[in-house]
Amino acid sequence: AGEITDNQSATGLGGGVYVAGLGAEAAVFNMEGGKVTGNKAHDPSPSNTMPDAGGGVLVDGPNAVLNLSGQVVISGNTVGQIVSANGLDTLHGGQIDLVGPLESGSDIGLTPPADGTELAIQGGNGYTITQDDAACFHSDHEDYTVTLDTDQNRIVLTQDPATVPAATVDGTEYTTFAAAWAAFNETNSNRTLTLLRDVTGTAYAGAADPSTGCLTYQGNGGTATLDLNGHS
Repeated sequence: AGEITDNQSATGLGGGVYVAGLGAEAAVFNMEGGKVTGNKAHDPSPSNTMPDAGGGVLVDGPNAVLNLSGQVVISGNTVGQIVSANGLDTLHGGQIDLVGPLESGSDIGLTPPADGTELAIQGGNGYTITQDDAACFHSDHEDYTVTLDTDQNRIVLTQDPATVPAATVDGTEYTTFAAAWAAFNETNSNRTLTLLRDVTGTAYAGAADPSTGCLTYQGNGGTATLDLNGHS
């Protein structure tokens, strides 16, 4: 197997490999072993407003597919002017499939997509992902972890719930629901509270009126909007 190393993408996309599937034609990259290390993605142009992505490999677009198998190493790559680890990344619905077992020595760093979409590696071509396969992946971001979803035969990069803000009030993020609810109740306010994650029993109790056990809105001269945003 070969090695792709010491390259830099001045477009900020895919320092080692850029699988571009934004058009009508499919773009499929089969990586049957090999290494992608020591690469960097960074667009230094002052006019660039797009985030850099995919220091090692970027799978970009709904028709972009990366197939993995064998001994695969995608690590030690970086992205951005403020250098951060960035191995394997997706944008705009790029697809990653594990089509065979990963061999001993495989090490693949996963980075949360800059567009906020989910990063998942799906079992492809009838292959069932194992725990040994999942152990070959690691998160490039300290607030995310790699988990094996056996029910859906996939590996998923998920954010630690404790690092997700609880809610926003008029666009301002609050770490706890209690702090958000207090801001929501400020005097003479026309405010919108938007949930960013489910409110658990503990979080609810922290914001509730201790005398009633219920959330109390003071109605301080404003119009209040509570946006559940798909949460509960």
